[in-house]
Amino acid sequence: NSNDSNSNDSNSNDSNSNNSNSNDFIGTLKSKIKEFASQIFLFNTHKKRHTYIEPDYANIYASFYASTIEPDYINICSSNILDKPFKIDISQSPLKGRHNRENIEAAALAALCAGGTIEGIEQAVKQFQGLPHRTEYVTTINGVHFYNDSKATNTDAVARAIESFDSRVILIMGGRQKGSNFSTLKHWISGRVKTIVAMGEAREKIRETFCNYGTIITMADSMAQAVLLAFDKAEPEDTILLSPACASFDMYNNYEHRGEDFIKQVHLLKQSCQEH
Repeated sequence: NSNDSNSNDSNSNDSNSNNSNSNDFIGTLKSKIKEFASQIFLFNTHKKRHTYIEPDYANIYASFYASTIEPDYINICSSNILDKPFKIDISQSPLKGRHNRENIEAAALAALCAGGTIEGIEQAVKQFQGLPHRTEYVTTINGVHFYNDSKATNTDAVARAIESFDSRVILIMGGRQKGSNFSTLKHWISGRVKTIVAMGEAREKIRETFCNYGTIITMADSMAQAVLLAFDKAEPEDTILLSPACASFDMYNNYEHRGEDFIKQVHLLKQSCQEH
């Protein structure tokens, strides 16, 4: 019993040590996040405005006096970390869209501040595949490309997704409206989106908003039907994009559930096409 007691004390000490190490790590991580947070740009969908997070924290850009983004490079024109202007090659990144290039820029500058190297950053940029449900490439069927952007629950996110593609887009959108003004998407849809497949509680509102704007509107009762209708309207090199501009709770548990259903229906379509 004495040995068991000593063993328990030892395990307790190990547990306390592990908890202490974990707390130290979390504390350091929080400190780093705060250090780099002053220029993080948060779009507040509830207040319909832009706001900065914690503006009193140290400015990440204090070490970089000028930086610009090109399609294939981040240009750092002046810096007090490196002794000459330099470029970071982002041409091998699989991520689409200017918003992702902006995210890469912020992450790269933070990495440099923390002691990272240009070579290491370029390797990470090349390897990082992005996160699920955020302009996520699914597959290509008969030359038609499918992307899952179920995380896009507001119109600003949908606009960013649409502008990521040079090809014509068939847009699957709809769900439970969060108060978004769909008409703010007219600029992005005009000339870029050839067909909208509307689904969910907001589909009638979507049809009313865009029916007189030169875009074909098709209504779907389910994700399975939406994918089939979108594919029927598509031509080779078109992009079918799920980017709802709505919450998912009218039909799904959350946006992940919605995105997973989209992926499932796309793969079922691909299997059907291969069988025929």
